[in-house]
Amino acid sequence: MEMGMRPEDHSELNGIHLKPEEFRARRFAYMRELYKGDPRALQQIDIYDNSSPYGLHRRILVKALKDRDEETERNELAWFREHYPLVCNVGDI
Repeated sequence: MEMGMRPEDHSELNGIHLKPEEFRARRFAYMRELYKGDPRALQQIDIYDNSSPYGLHRRILVKALKDRDEETERNELAWFREHYPLVCNVGDI
């Protein structure tokens, strides 16, 4: 007689049988649900989620910095100031 749960019995809890991107998506969805009443926490979660708007604009900003594209850099910094004021201090960049 087998004792305990096998990994496949609770894979929905630990993501053991999920592809990495599926596991990350579920983890971030869970965290967003957990902190749905806390705007600052939601912005902090977005910072680590590459699929969020923050991740997209971060990639655009990094490319602009590498390419020395000052106009795109200004536009992206303005976007961060507008959409992520609780966690971003872009004046220090």
